[in-house]
Amino acid sequence: MNPTKPARFQHRLGANQPAASPTARRLAEMAQAILSDTDGEYRLEMFPESRLGPDPQMFADLRAGKLEFYLSGALLGGVAPTSALPLMPFVFHNSAAVFAALDGALGDRIRGELAGSGLHAFRRSWQNGFHHITNDVRPIETAADFAGLKIRTPGGDIAADFFRTLGGFRQHCDAISQNFREAANDRQRAFASALPLVGQFADAELGDQRRVTW
Repeated sequence: MNPTKPARFQHRLGANQPAASPTARRLAEMAQAILSDTDGEYRLEMFPESRLGPDPQMFADLRAGKLEFYLSGALLGGVAPTSALPLMPFVFHNSAAVFAALDGALGDRIRGELAGSGLHAFRRSWQNGFHHITNDVRPIETAADFAGLKIRTPGGDIAADFFRTLGGFRQHCDAISQNFREAANDRQRAFASALPLVGQFADAELGDQRRVTW
């Protein structure tokens, strides 16, 4: 392969995962393998950490034809309602159950709904991990421990509604859905006291108490 040879095809892939995460590293390896296998004819540029903008912007660019590939899940509910089901807390016991559903009938329905909106989803899903709760107020052992917490959630109505419902047991729970990077910044600036993090983000030092996995 001639490294100075310009690629015949060049596309971009946007994602919000950290560059050091397993997903981002494997995507970078995939892009390099594609470049090698096509003898430099096809170049896929990988942009992790929301470098192409927050998730809503990347998704809008994808739908407008300004971005070729986008790795997401939470924001797809607006065009594929069934895609929000895997985000419901405590639905799956382990990763095997998740992939059995997404590689089977549930995944077929999600991909069908996306196709109806002009979006092609690949057959296999990526592993993103289960969600964990991190906060700097108290250990979370029961649903009552969510009362009064300001929770910033990733995109998607299901997660926001879930935490609002939990907060309603005692006192108001400020659960506002937003992009992960913005949520992490809010947490560090003390605008929010808690964050739900997927497995690849859970080791970030954003909070002191982490107890619940969903």
